Amino acid sequence: MIIRRANEVRELDVEKIVGVSGIKMTVKWMIDKNVGGEEYGHRFAVRYFTMAPGGEYPMHKHHYVEAVFLITGKLAFADQSGNWVEIGPGDVVYTARWEEHALKNVGQETAAFICCIDCEPEGEPCEAPMMDTATRG
Repeated sequence: MIIRRANEVRELDVEKIVGVSGIKMTVKWMIDKNVGGEEYGHRFAVRYFTMAPGGEYPMHKHHYVEAVFLITGKLAFADQSGNWVEIGPGDVVYTARWEEHALKNVGQETAAFICCIDCEPEGEPCEAPMMDTATRG
């Protein structure tokens, strides 16, 4: 068993990782392929995000399945047709491989959410970026 404490995990600036401004989001890779040995399988990653009010991640898609569980705040997600739906704490958004989507913080407080991704079939991205994008921690 492995215990990881969020306040001990390096926080990364998402704007620096993807090279897009206005996202206003940070990420902590709580579980990735570098946590534990091969006995853990590393078929998924767990990431903890925060997004400041007014932050927006533009339309994008990726090769992995993604589940977003909102802890605090209010987010809106757009589907590939550009239709926006608001979610609140306790709601989950699940996107398939290559499904286009976008998100933005539509509330007055910082939104916090857990994002789980699978690492199949290519095995990526199952680890935190190695670039120096830390904001604190």
